[in-house]
Amino acid sequence: MKIKGAALKSTVEFVKHNFGNDYTNWLKKLPEESISILNNNISNTKWYSFKYAQLIPTDSIVESFYDGKIDGAKEIGKYSATKSLNGIFKIFVKLGSPNFIISRATKIFQTYYKDSSIEIISSTKTSVIFKISNFNELDKNTEARISGWMEKAIEISGGKTVKANIVSSITDGDDYSEIFITWE
Repeated sequence: MKIKGAALKSTVEFVKHNFGNDYTNWLKKLPEESISILNNNISNTKWYSFKYAQLIPTDSIVESFYDGKIDGAKEIGKYSATKSLNGIFKIFVKLGSPNFIISRATKIFQTYYKDSSIEIISSTKTSVIFKISNFNELDKNTEARISGWMEKAIEISGGKTVKANIVSSITDGDDYSEIFITWE
């Protein structure tokens, strides 16, 4: 599995922003392959090993700074949405509605995660169900990270009281993962 560099920069920025004094110690805990990717100039357009670029670093952040609680992964996702939906995309997000963002989210994720499938199963004015499949290295932290990204994207586009719940999971043996999101 591969991940686009544009999706990785927020991981490094998240640790530096929230745990700056511990960044170097955190980085040293990672395998050499992860350090090599994260400690160099990450290219927005290059594909990297998902395992070493995102999976292991996210797990390490959750263990190091959140006592293993999955909420840490969700916070990384929220931070990533804030960063990625800034700049030129900010205009489209602010002018759009939560449903507009939702309609674009599947395309955004498929450009970040190579050979994965993320699709909308159902959508209403105040809810959506995303289905994730063909994601052979998906884990609980990545699911939480994706749900956090989606929550924050909907908040940025005007949704209030946004809640994302993972209702089925590949990691629990289900055929696919589903994320159910509601908002006002």
